[in-house]
Amino acid sequence: MILVVGGSSAGHSIPAQVMGNILKEAGFEVHFYNGKEKVDWNSVDAVLAAGSRKSVPMALQAKLHRKKLFLHEQNVIPGRANRFMSAMANKIFLSFEDSKLFFHSSDWDKLVTVGMPVREPTRTVDELKRELKVRCPMILVTGGSQGSAFLNFFADQVLIPLREKYFVVHQSGRLEEERYMKNYIRVQSLPDLQNYIAAADVVIGRAGSSTLHECLHFGTPAIFFPMASSPDRHQWANAEVFKEKHGYPFFWEHVAKPSEVISTVEQLIEQGRNTATDVFDSDLFVDTVRRAMV
Repeated sequence: MILVVGGSSAGHSIPAQVMGNILKEAGFEVHFYNGKEKVDWNSVDAVLAAGSRKSVPMALQAKLHRKKLFLHEQNVIPGRANRFMSAMANKIFLSFEDSKLFFHSSDWDKLVTVGMPVREPTRTVDELKRELKVRCPMILVTGGSQGSAFLNFFADQVLIPLREKYFVVHQSGRLEEERYMKNYIRVQSLPDLQNYIAAADVVIGRAGSSTLHECLHFGTPAIFFPMASSPDRHQWANAEVFKEKHGYPFFWEHVAKPSEVISTVEQLIEQGRNTATDVFDSDLFVDTVRRAMV
């Protein structure tokens, strides 16, 4: 049995959930750790951890009980938890090839670049836009699961005045009240955010790995605002790689001019959607786990 450990944020819990489901479909027995239960280590063969602080105690327990340990790193710059656990790991799965430079050379033979696991839509684009009554280009503003004070301010001051031209869906985080106007919807959370990313004509968001890869996977044009205070500036590194390799523009929030951002939105809408891209090699992931379990 493989014990899957996510984290407190969507950035860790969603990829853990997706990878666990992929392993289930491949025939593995999988159990998702809920953070409170007592683990029967006699029934566990391996732990798959998504790199949060929550996963460190479980990784230590896995090695204490001589179980296999698999890690997945979502960002270009590995998080501190994964850097700490890397020496204990049997395999380390990477979302970005560039991440190899941040691991010790003694761990390089453990590294396997598989990409970022993302959720598939649960509804079609037409269904979602018909329900929302979208009749003009749709902009999705999302600050990730925690929300973004800057993007909330930007949506309020810049995008709401443009709602005759654009339909804005704004995922604001729990500190903002919900609001509904013509061509503008603000909600604290969007549980099936991937549906809205797939349907949007342009996404304006932070540079978390899930948001980046979902935009790439669905072919959705996007503008990213890396969170300057992200640990080890990992969002900046993510945005840099996506700009260099995939052409996604990004701005620094403290110097961005609203007119430049809107001009970029207009250019992206005029250019149309990008080509959808596979962002996770599930066959390589499953095959690597299977071989490592022997």
